[in-house]
Amino acid sequence: MNEMDRKKIPYVKKPVKSPLGGFTLVELLVVVLIIGILAAVAYPKYRLAIYRARFTQLQAAARPIMLSLERYYMQNGKHPDSLDELDIGKPASTPSIQIVIVRNTKGMIS
Repeated sequence: MNEMDRKKIPYVKKPVKSPLGGFTLVELLVVVLIIGILAAVAYPKYRLAIYRARFTQLQAAARPIMLSLERYYMQNGKHPDSLDELDIGKPASTPSIQIVIVRNTKGMIS
């Protein structure tokens, strides 16, 4: 090659690394994409865990009421007309829970 041909070949500069380092935009987008995928998978599991915890708390709060209803029925032969007739108090560790007594056609409490 002569000197004239060497001058025609374009010279490509190497990218200069910043002394501070850093990440490229593509690397940041990949990280955001991975976090989004993980969040999309984890969020439904989180909601299910919250639902199960609340349901367990409700079961724990309803158990004394159920036992008191059974005790009242065994003593009086009928179900109470309201929860005020039962010998229970509201549990202190649970949030406010509204309980409604519903009678079906057979007189059963559900």
